[in-house]
Formats: sequence, structure tokens, C-alpha cells
Amino acid sequence: MPLRCRAPLRLALSMALAGAAGQAAAIVGGTSTTAFGQVDSGVQITGNWVLTATHVAYGVGSLYGNGYGSASVAAVYHFGEAGFPADDLTLLRLATAIDAPALALEGTVLAPDTLSAPIAVTIATGSNQWPRGYGATWLQDVWPAFDADGSGPQPAATTNWLITATATLGEPYVQPGDSGGGLFLGHVSDSSSTLLGITSAAVTFDNGLHASAFVQLASYRAWIDATMAADPADHQQALWVSSVPEPASCALLLAGIAVLPALRKRAGHPTPARPAC
Repeated sequence: MPLRCRAPLRLALSMALAGAAGQAAAIVGGTSTTAFGQVDSGVQITGNWVLTATHVAYGVGSLYGNGYGSASVAAVYHFGEAGFPADDLTLLRLATAIDAPALALEGTVLAPDTLSAPIAVTIATGSNQWPRGYGATWLQDVWPAFDADGSGPQPAATTNWLITATATLGEPYVQPGDSGGGLFLGHVSDSSSTLLGITSAAVTFDNGLHASAFVQLASYRAWIDATMAADPADHQQALWVSSVPEPASCALLLAGIAVLPALRKRAGHPTPARPAC
């Protein structure tokens, strides 16, 4: 059974917030690298366009920089205005292009309760990823919504989160300072792989174990395409591919589906999600 975020589970979420001018933090249990140059507190997907978490709070005139250069932000497009953790995704258009390789975005929507086995993924953060800028882990579950007060009066927020964790709910995981980073398909050591998500929250269970939450980009494909197409400043478009392996062919079956019920049992009650700020 996957890790689920439903009442009466109690979960501590912390925004992986880096802030527009902030410095990205090291991934807990990560490895140093300079090979994810498009990634900072936002991920550059084309010359002029960056995806980030809304709560990072970039504004027009802010400076965005990554391993390939920097540019001022000319336009900011939020998917929603409800506030963290709801729809924590923003598009930035840069005033001038940064010369970096474009990234392919995963176009297959992963639905809740459809993962028959974990999927190999890699977390990346920071412009130079030094120290401990990336880490190999596993996509364990999909949380379409998060209810901060369980059965209380506050309605659940739409999150479309991809939840990553190891079999022991330990390292690597994101921490405050990592918001806007990227989740890549496969256990990879550079950004040549498909981009699945944007870092949104650090998840801590009430027994001190950890997971990480990423906004699933495929859930927002129509909005991303429409927003980029409607901006008259350039004619750049996102590149979408379908790279997620079919569960039957996924090498992770070797890890054993039986690990999922064990994860939930060990996790106990998750204690509120914090933005990874």
C-alpha cells in the first residue's frame, strides 16, 4: 500500500522555500555535482522560461540565476492564488535568454493508486549543487490533494504531488531551502533525463522519518502550454515526452512491491507539511 496523505494521518510539511534571492540548501544525504546546471530555485526549461514553486515568490524584476547564467524576470504566471500548498506552480519568463540546454518534461500523468512498484527518480537542487546537490531515491506515491486539518473545517488543497522516499524513509530528501528544484526520471547524474516535477515540500512523519513532495508537471500540461503560447514575447514551447516506464517493465519490481505496506507501517502518522522553504 502506498504512502497516503488522508485523514486521520498527521503530516508535517515544510516548504522547501529558497526565496528568489536565497541560496539553495544541500539535499540531506545528497551528492555534490555541477551537472544539473538548469536547476536552482526554479528549473529552466527553455531559453526564456523557468518553472518554479509559487511560494518561492519570484516577482517581476527579480534576478533568476542558475549554472548557465542569470537574467531578470520579465513576467510571472501563477497557476493559482490559493497559497501553499495548493497548486504550487509558477512560470517565469526571463527578459533575456540564458544559453542552456532545453529540458524535456514528462507528459504522462501518474494517477493515485496506480504505481504497482516504485519508480527510480533523482532529486536535484541549487545552481552549482555544491555541496550535496542531488540524490537518487524512489517515486512511491501520488497525492492529488493535501488536507491540513484532516476532518476539520479547512478544505483539502489540490497539490498534485509526487511523493519520493527510500524504503527506510531516510536520506536523501529535500529540506528548507530546496523549493523550486527538480525531480528527474531515473537514477541519473545529470539533467539529460526527463523532468517530472518541481520541489514543493519536505515531508516529515511524526516518528521523524522523511519524504519529499514535488508538483507533478504533467498535471499542468495544458496550462503550461497555453501560458507560454499566450505570451507574445517569444515563440518558445515546452517539450513534452512520455518516458515513464510501464510498471510491468520497471526494474524496480525487483525491489519488491511488499515494501510499500512496510513503508506506511513504519511511517506511522505523518506530523503538518511544511513548504521546503
